[in-house]
Amino acid sequence: MWQQILEWVDPLIPYVKLWGDAVWLPVVLIVMHKAQKLMAAIFVAFSMLMLRMQNELLEEIEFPNGLTGLIEMSSLHRGMIVFAIGTFIYCLLSYISPRTKGAIYMAASLTIFFTTSLISICVMVI
Repeated sequence: MWQQILEWVDPLIPYVKLWGDAVWLPVVLIVMHKAQKLMAAIFVAFSMLMLRMQNELLEEIEFPNGLTGLIEMSSLHRGMIVFAIGTFIYCLLSYISPRTKGAIYMAASLTIFFTTSLISICVMVI
């Protein structure tokens, strides 16, 4: 039985490693308040896009594990961890402030997005 399960799951592992952060899209659509769902989905989509662009930059300059090589983990997985933490903080702050809308919510979203992007590229370069 376990062998059959492993045979079925084994081809899916590379896709999970590359697109594991896509799990946040249904999470934000389920957890967020009604007025915040669209902005949260956009936040996650742009976070995924930014992570892929940062990783592509490092691969293009031929440093897929960062410039220093101190950490053996690929830069994509390190970036996924940073963006997952950033997205969790974003979801938590959005959930505890349900009446925040409009320009203030967008400004907070942009602040968290750019902060997470900056931390991510710093961690990916190490």
